[in-house]
Amino acid sequence: MSAARFPLGLAQGLSFCNRIKERGHLMANIATLQPTLIMSPRRYGKTSLALKVLNDSKVPYTHIDLFSETDERDFEYSLLNGIGELITQLAGKPRAALNLAYDFFADLHIKVNIEKLGFSIQVDPKRGKPVHTILKSLEKLDKLAKKKKQPVILFIDEFQKISDISSVSTLEGALRHVAQQSENIMFLFSGSNRHLLQKIFDDSTRPFYNLCDQIILQRISEKDYLHYIQKLSIKKWGDKLKKNIVLAILRCTCRHSYYVNLLCSRVWRCEKMPTVKVIENLWGEYVHEQKSRVASEVDLLSANQRRLMFMLARHGAQKEIMGTDFSNMSGLSVASIRQAINVLLKKDYVYQDSEGYYHILDPLFEAGIILIAAAIRMFIGPV
Repeated sequence: MSAARFPLGLAQGLSFCNRIKERGHLMANIATLQPTLIMSPRRYGKTSLALKVLNDSKVPYTHIDLFSETDERDFEYSLLNGIGELITQLAGKPRAALNLAYDFFADLHIKVNIEKLGFSIQVDPKRGKPVHTILKSLEKLDKLAKKKKQPVILFIDEFQKISDISSVSTLEGALRHVAQQSENIMFLFSGSNRHLLQKIFDDSTRPFYNLCDQIILQRISEKDYLHYIQKLSIKKWGDKLKKNIVLAILRCTCRHSYYVNLLCSRVWRCEKMPTVKVIENLWGEYVHEQKSRVASEVDLLSANQRRLMFMLARHGAQKEIMGTDFSNMSGLSVASIRQAINVLLKKDYVYQDSEGYYHILDPLFEAGIILIAAAIRMFIGPV
Protein backbone atom coordinates (compact mmCIF):
# COMPACT_ATOMS: atom_id res chain seq x y z
CA MET A 1 0.00 0.00 0.00
CA SER A 2 2.62 2.60 1.05
CA ALA A 3 4.83 2.09 -2.00
CA ALA A 4 1.84 2.19 -4.37
CA ARG A 5 0.10 5.24 -2.89
CA PHE A 6 3.19 7.20 -1.83
CA PRO A 7 5.62 6.66 -4.75
CA LEU A 8 9.11 8.13 -4.67
CA GLY A 9 9.19 8.10 -8.47
CA LEU A 10 6.35 8.89 -10.86
CA ALA A 11 2.90 9.29 -9.32
CA GLN A 12 0.45 7.37 -11.48
CA GLY A 13 -3.14 6.20 -11.24
CA LEU A 14 -4.66 6.47 -7.77
CA SER A 15 -1.37 7.72 -6.31
CA PHE A 16 -1.72 11.01 -8.22
CA CYS A 17 -2.83 13.75 -5.84
CA ASN A 18 -4.87 16.76 -6.98
CA ARG A 19 -3.30 19.26 -9.45
CA ILE A 20 -6.83 19.74 -10.81
CA LYS A 21 -6.26 23.34 -11.96
CA GLU A 22 -2.94 22.52 -13.66
CA ARG A 23 -4.42 19.42 -15.31
CA GLY A 24 -7.24 21.49 -16.77
CA HIS A 25 -4.80 24.14 -17.96
CA LEU A 26 -2.57 21.62 -19.73
CA MET A 27 -5.51 19.71 -21.23
CA ALA A 28 -6.83 22.96 -22.73
CA ASN A 29 -3.39 23.66 -24.24
CA ILE A 30 -3.28 20.17 -25.75
CA ALA A 31 -6.66 20.82 -27.40
CA THR A 32 -5.19 23.83 -29.22
CA LEU A 33 -1.62 22.41 -29.59
CA GLN A 34 -0.28 25.41 -27.66
CA PRO A 35 3.46 25.02 -26.94
CA THR A 36 3.75 24.75 -23.17
CA LEU A 37 6.42 24.87 -20.48
CA ILE A 38 5.89 23.20 -17.10
CA MET A 39 8.35 24.57 -14.57
CA SER A 40 9.04 23.56 -10.97
CA PRO A 41 11.91 22.52 -8.71
CA ARG A 42 12.96 18.88 -8.90
CA ARG A 43 10.66 16.31 -7.29
CA TYR A 44 7.61 18.56 -7.32
CA GLY A 45 5.76 16.22 -9.68
CA LYS A 46 5.97 18.01 -13.03
CA THR A 47 6.72 14.82 -15.00
CA SER A 48 3.92 12.97 -13.21
CA LEU A 49 1.53 15.82 -14.05
CA ALA A 50 2.53 15.84 -17.72
CA LEU A 51 2.26 12.06 -18.14
CA LYS A 52 -1.07 11.96 -16.29
CA VAL A 53 -2.61 14.54 -18.63
CA LEU A 54 -0.97 13.10 -21.75
CA ASN A 55 -2.38 9.65 -21.02
CA ASP A 56 -5.81 11.10 -20.25
CA SER A 57 -5.77 13.09 -23.51
CA LYS A 58 -5.41 9.94 -25.66
CA VAL A 59 -3.24 11.94 -28.08
CA PRO A 60 -0.17 10.03 -29.33
CA TYR A 61 2.92 11.30 -27.53
CA THR A 62 6.55 10.51 -26.87
CA HIS A 63 8.58 11.38 -23.77
CA ILE A 64 12.20 12.48 -24.24
CA ASP A 65 14.29 13.12 -21.12
CA LEU A 66 17.36 15.33 -21.58
CA PHE A 67 18.72 14.72 -18.07
CA SER A 68 21.54 12.43 -19.24
CA GLU A 69 22.07 13.89 -22.75
CA THR A 70 25.50 15.40 -23.35
CA ASP A 71 25.48 16.68 -26.95
CA GLU A 72 23.40 17.17 -30.10
CA ARG A 73 23.95 13.58 -31.25
CA ASP A 74 22.48 12.25 -28.02
CA PHE A 75 19.43 14.46 -28.55
CA GLU A 76 19.19 13.45 -32.21
CA TYR A 77 19.18 9.76 -31.26
CA SER A 78 16.54 10.22 -28.55
CA LEU A 79 14.33 12.35 -30.80
CA LEU A 80 14.48 9.90 -33.71
CA ASN A 81 13.58 7.00 -31.44
CA GLY A 82 10.76 9.12 -30.05
CA ILE A 83 9.51 9.72 -33.58
CA GLY A 84 9.70 5.95 -34.06
CA GLU A 85 7.35 5.53 -31.09
CA LEU A 86 4.94 8.05 -32.62
CA ILE A 87 5.03 6.22 -35.97
CA THR A 88 4.05 3.02 -34.17
CA GLN A 89 1.10 4.79 -32.52
CA LEU A 90 0.00 6.42 -35.77
CA ALA A 91 0.24 3.18 -37.77
CA GLY A 92 -1.66 1.04 -35.32
CA LYS A 93 -0.44 -2.42 -36.42
CA PRO A 94 3.21 -3.63 -36.09
CA ARG A 95 3.67 -4.51 -39.78
CA ALA A 96 2.15 -1.22 -40.90
CA ALA A 97 4.37 0.65 -38.41
CA LEU A 98 7.50 -1.05 -39.74
CA ASN A 99 6.65 -0.24 -43.37
CA LEU A 100 5.82 3.34 -42.43
CA ALA A 101 9.12 3.69 -40.55
CA TYR A 102 11.11 2.39 -43.54
CA ASP A 103 9.47 4.99 -45.78
CA PHE A 104 9.81 7.78 -43.20
CA PHE A 105 13.53 7.36 -42.55
CA ALA A 106 14.64 6.26 -46.03
CA ASP A 107 15.76 9.67 -47.33
CA LEU A 108 17.34 10.52 -43.95
CA HIS A 109 19.86 7.68 -44.37
CA ILE A 110 18.80 6.13 -41.08
CA LYS A 111 18.51 2.37 -40.60
CA VAL A 112 15.45 0.75 -39.07
CA ASN A 113 16.23 -2.46 -37.19
CA ILE A 114 13.57 -5.08 -36.46
CA GLU A 115 13.35 -6.18 -32.83
CA LYS A 116 11.05 -8.44 -30.80
CA LEU A 117 9.05 -5.52 -29.45
CA GLY A 118 8.99 -3.56 -32.69
CA PHE A 119 11.90 -1.67 -34.23
CA SER A 120 14.77 0.64 -33.30
CA ILE A 121 16.63 3.42 -35.04
CA GLN A 122 20.32 3.23 -35.96
CA VAL A 123 22.03 6.55 -36.70
CA ASP A 124 25.36 6.74 -38.53
CA PRO A 125 27.67 8.84 -36.30
CA LYS A 126 29.72 9.93 -39.33
CA ARG A 127 26.84 11.80 -40.94
CA GLY A 128 26.51 15.57 -41.04
CA LYS A 129 25.32 17.89 -38.30
CA PRO A 130 22.50 16.42 -36.21
CA VAL A 131 20.49 19.64 -36.32
CA HIS A 132 19.77 19.15 -40.04
CA THR A 133 18.39 15.66 -39.47
CA ILE A 134 16.40 16.88 -36.47
CA LEU A 135 14.81 19.70 -38.46
CA LYS A 136 13.98 17.52 -41.47
CA SER A 137 12.59 14.67 -39.36
CA LEU A 138 10.30 17.03 -37.42
CA GLU A 139 9.03 18.60 -40.64
CA LYS A 140 8.31 15.11 -41.96
CA LEU A 141 6.56 14.19 -38.71
CA ASP A 142 4.28 17.21 -39.11
CA LYS A 143 3.34 16.11 -42.62
CA LEU A 144 2.75 12.53 -41.48
CA ALA A 145 0.51 13.65 -38.62
CA LYS A 146 -1.44 15.84 -41.04
CA LYS A 147 -1.85 12.92 -43.45
CA LYS A 148 -3.09 10.68 -40.63
CA LYS A 149 -5.35 13.48 -39.35
CA GLN A 150 -3.94 12.90 -35.90
CA PRO A 151 -1.93 15.48 -33.93
CA VAL A 152 1.02 14.26 -31.87
CA ILE A 153 2.88 15.57 -28.82
CA LEU A 154 6.62 15.83 -28.20
CA PHE A 155 7.21 15.97 -24.44
CA ILE A 156 10.81 17.04 -23.77
CA ASP A 157 11.74 16.79 -20.10
CA GLU A 158 14.54 18.59 -18.20
CA PHE A 159 14.72 21.06 -21.05
CA GLN A 160 17.18 23.37 -19.27
CA LYS A 161 19.86 20.88 -20.45
CA ILE A 162 19.44 22.19 -24.00
CA SER A 163 21.90 24.96 -23.16
CA ASP A 164 24.57 22.36 -22.39
CA ILE A 165 24.09 20.15 -25.42
CA SER A 166 23.77 22.78 -28.17
CA SER A 167 24.61 26.35 -29.07
CA VAL A 168 21.69 28.78 -28.94
CA SER A 169 21.66 29.43 -32.68
CA THR A 170 21.31 25.80 -33.81
CA LEU A 171 19.08 23.35 -31.97
CA GLU A 172 16.90 25.92 -30.22
CA GLY A 173 16.40 27.71 -33.52
CA ALA A 174 15.40 24.50 -35.30
CA LEU A 175 12.89 23.54 -32.61
CA ARG A 176 11.44 27.06 -32.58
CA HIS A 177 11.02 26.98 -36.37
CA VAL A 178 9.05 23.72 -36.29
CA ALA A 179 7.00 24.73 -33.25
CA GLN A 180 5.93 27.94 -35.00
CA GLN A 181 5.20 26.36 -38.39
CA SER A 182 3.63 23.07 -37.36
CA GLU A 183 -0.14 22.65 -37.21
CA ASN A 184 0.01 19.02 -36.05
CA ILE A 185 2.76 18.80 -33.40
CA MET A 186 2.46 20.11 -29.86
CA PHE A 187 5.71 20.82 -28.04
CA LEU A 188 5.54 20.26 -24.29
CA PHE A 189 8.64 21.19 -22.31
CA SER A 190 9.39 20.78 -18.63
CA GLY A 191 12.35 21.64 -16.46
CA SER A 192 13.58 22.01 -12.91
CA ASN A 193 16.14 24.80 -12.96
CA ARG A 194 14.11 28.00 -12.95
CA HIS A 195 17.10 30.27 -13.52
CA LEU A 196 18.22 28.44 -16.68
CA LEU A 197 14.69 28.04 -17.98
CA GLN A 198 13.99 31.74 -17.58
CA LYS A 199 17.12 32.51 -19.60
CA ILE A 200 15.87 30.20 -22.37
CA PHE A 201 12.21 31.30 -22.48
CA ASP A 202 12.24 34.89 -21.17
CA ASP A 203 15.34 36.31 -22.88
CA SER A 204 14.30 38.30 -25.96
CA THR A 205 17.56 37.35 -27.70
CA ARG A 206 16.88 33.58 -27.48
CA PRO A 207 14.82 31.58 -30.03
CA PHE A 208 12.25 30.40 -27.47
CA TYR A 209 11.31 33.90 -26.31
CA ASN A 210 7.50 34.21 -26.00
CA LEU A 211 6.96 30.77 -27.58
CA CYS A 212 5.31 28.93 -24.69
CA ASP A 213 2.45 29.25 -22.30
CA GLN A 214 3.95 28.58 -18.86
CA ILE A 215 2.57 26.43 -16.05
CA ILE A 216 4.51 26.97 -12.81
CA LEU A 217 3.87 24.27 -10.21
CA GLN A 218 3.51 25.30 -6.59
CA ARG A 219 3.37 22.97 -3.59
CA ILE A 220 0.12 21.04 -3.16
CA SER A 221 -2.15 22.75 -0.65
CA GLU A 222 -2.61 21.68 2.96
CA LYS A 223 -6.32 21.12 2.30
CA ASP A 224 -5.72 18.76 -0.62
CA TYR A 225 -3.06 16.78 1.23
CA LEU A 226 -5.29 16.52 4.29
CA HIS A 227 -8.10 14.99 2.24
CA TYR A 228 -5.78 12.61 0.36
CA ILE A 229 -3.88 11.35 3.41
CA GLN A 230 -6.99 10.91 5.57
CA LYS A 231 -8.71 8.93 2.81
CA LEU A 232 -5.77 6.50 2.68
CA SER A 233 -5.65 6.39 6.48
CA ILE A 234 -9.15 4.90 6.55
CA LYS A 235 -7.99 2.10 4.27
CA LYS A 236 -4.89 1.45 6.38
CA TRP A 237 -6.15 1.80 9.98
CA GLY A 238 -9.92 1.99 9.59
CA ASP A 239 -10.14 5.63 10.65
CA LYS A 240 -8.93 9.10 9.68
CA LEU A 241 -5.65 10.37 11.05
CA LYS A 242 -6.32 13.31 13.34
CA LYS A 243 -5.73 16.66 11.68
CA ASN A 244 -2.80 17.55 13.98
CA ILE A 245 -1.01 14.34 12.92
CA VAL A 246 -1.41 15.11 9.20
CA LEU A 247 -0.26 18.67 9.87
CA ALA A 248 2.85 17.25 11.58
CA ILE A 249 3.65 15.35 8.36
CA LEU A 250 3.19 18.51 6.30
CA ARG A 251 5.16 20.63 8.78
CA CYS A 252 8.18 18.30 8.69
CA THR A 253 8.16 18.04 4.90
CA CYS A 254 7.05 21.62 4.17
CA ARG A 255 4.51 20.09 1.74
CA HIS A 256 7.34 19.16 -0.65
CA SER A 257 5.80 16.36 -2.76
CA TYR A 258 8.77 14.01 -2.69
CA TYR A 259 9.27 14.25 1.07
CA VAL A 260 5.55 13.98 1.84
CA ASN A 261 5.54 10.68 -0.03
CA LEU A 262 8.78 9.55 1.59
CA LEU A 263 7.63 10.27 5.13
CA CYS A 264 4.17 8.81 4.54
CA SER A 265 5.67 5.63 3.10
CA ARG A 266 7.47 5.19 6.45
CA VAL A 267 4.44 6.17 8.51
CA TRP A 268 2.32 3.60 6.67
CA ARG A 269 4.61 0.82 7.92
CA CYS A 270 3.30 1.41 11.45
CA GLU A 271 0.83 -1.21 12.65
CA LYS A 272 -1.00 1.30 14.84
CA MET A 273 -2.10 4.82 14.00
CA PRO A 274 0.88 7.09 14.64
CA THR A 275 1.11 9.99 17.05
CA VAL A 276 2.72 13.37 16.37
CA LYS A 277 5.77 12.11 18.27
CA VAL A 278 6.06 9.09 15.96
CA ILE A 279 5.86 11.39 12.92
CA GLU A 280 8.62 13.64 14.26
CA ASN A 281 10.81 10.66 15.19
CA LEU A 282 10.45 9.08 11.74
CA TRP A 283 11.38 12.37 10.06
CA GLY A 284 14.30 12.83 12.46
CA GLU A 285 15.59 9.35 11.65
CA TYR A 286 15.53 10.11 7.95
CA VAL A 287 17.34 13.43 8.44
CA HIS A 288 20.05 11.66 10.49
CA GLU A 289 20.40 9.04 7.73
CA GLN A 290 20.99 11.78 5.16
CA LYS A 291 23.14 14.04 7.33
CA SER A 292 26.42 13.18 5.58
CA ARG A 293 24.90 13.89 2.15
CA VAL A 294 23.66 17.29 3.32
CA ALA A 295 27.09 18.01 4.84
CA SER A 296 28.76 17.20 1.51
CA GLU A 297 26.52 19.67 -0.30
CA VAL A 298 27.07 22.33 2.35
CA ASP A 299 30.83 21.96 1.82
CA LEU A 300 30.35 22.97 -1.83
CA LEU A 301 29.01 26.38 -0.81
CA SER A 302 31.15 29.42 -0.09
CA ALA A 303 31.55 30.57 3.52
CA ASN A 304 29.02 33.39 3.06
CA GLN A 305 26.53 31.12 1.31
CA ARG A 306 26.82 28.60 4.17
CA ARG A 307 26.33 31.36 6.72
CA LEU A 308 23.20 32.55 4.94
CA MET A 309 21.80 29.01 4.71
CA PHE A 310 22.44 28.46 8.43
CA MET A 311 20.62 31.71 9.24
CA LEU A 312 17.57 30.79 7.14
CA ALA A 313 17.48 27.29 8.62
CA ARG A 314 17.74 28.52 12.20
CA HIS A 315 15.48 31.58 12.03
CA GLY A 316 13.03 30.54 9.29
CA ALA A 317 11.90 32.47 6.24
CA GLN A 318 13.18 36.05 6.06
CA LYS A 319 11.96 39.01 4.04
CA GLU A 320 14.27 41.96 4.68
CA ILE A 321 17.52 40.06 4.30
CA MET A 322 19.21 43.12 2.79
CA GLY A 323 18.28 45.18 5.84
CA THR A 324 20.48 46.33 8.71
CA ASP A 325 18.86 44.03 11.28
CA PHE A 326 19.50 40.85 9.30
CA SER A 327 22.97 42.03 8.36
CA ASN A 328 23.84 42.56 12.03
CA MET A 329 22.28 39.24 13.04
CA SER A 330 24.14 37.29 10.36
CA GLY A 331 27.45 39.11 10.66
CA LEU A 332 27.49 39.64 6.89
CA SER A 333 27.60 42.92 5.02
CA VAL A 334 24.67 43.80 2.77
CA ALA A 335 26.90 43.39 -0.30
CA SER A 336 27.93 39.90 0.85
CA ILE A 337 24.31 38.93 1.51
CA ARG A 338 23.25 40.16 -1.93
CA GLN A 339 26.00 38.21 -3.67
CA ALA A 340 25.34 35.03 -1.67
CA ILE A 341 21.55 35.07 -2.07
CA ASN A 342 21.80 35.58 -5.84
CA VAL A 343 23.92 32.44 -6.16
CA LEU A 344 21.63 30.43 -3.86
CA LEU A 345 18.59 31.49 -5.87
CA LYS A 346 20.25 30.54 -9.17
CA LYS A 347 21.22 27.12 -7.82
CA ASP A 348 17.73 26.54 -6.36
CA TYR A 349 18.94 26.20 -2.78
CA VAL A 350 16.64 29.09 -1.87
CA TYR A 351 13.41 30.44 -3.34
CA GLN A 352 11.47 33.65 -2.84
CA ASP A 353 7.71 33.36 -2.36
CA SER A 354 5.00 35.70 -3.69
CA GLU A 355 5.21 37.84 -0.54
CA GLY A 356 8.96 38.34 -0.86
CA TYR A 357 10.10 35.91 1.84
CA TYR A 358 13.22 33.81 1.25
CA HIS A 359 12.96 30.10 2.13
CA ILE A 360 15.27 27.11 1.88
CA LEU A 361 13.80 25.04 -0.93
CA ASP A 362 14.60 21.51 0.27
CA PRO A 363 13.18 20.58 3.72
CA LEU A 364 15.77 17.82 4.15
CA PHE A 365 18.52 20.33 3.50
CA GLU A 366 16.99 22.74 6.02
CA ALA A 367 16.64 20.08 8.74
CA GLY A 368 20.11 18.70 8.01
CA ILE A 369 21.69 22.14 8.30
CA ILE A 370 20.10 22.59 11.73
CA LEU A 371 21.67 19.29 12.83
CA ILE A 372 25.05 20.31 11.46
CA ALA A 373 24.84 23.72 13.11
CA ALA A 374 23.99 22.09 16.45
CA ALA A 375 27.01 19.80 16.17
CA ILE A 376 29.30 22.71 15.32
CA ARG A 377 28.09 24.71 18.31
CA MET A 378 28.96 21.79 20.59
CA PHE A 379 32.60 21.98 19.54
CA ILE A 380 33.32 25.54 18.45
CA GLY A 381 30.46 27.67 19.73
CA PRO A 382 27.74 29.59 17.85
CA VAL A 383 27.77 29.60 14.04
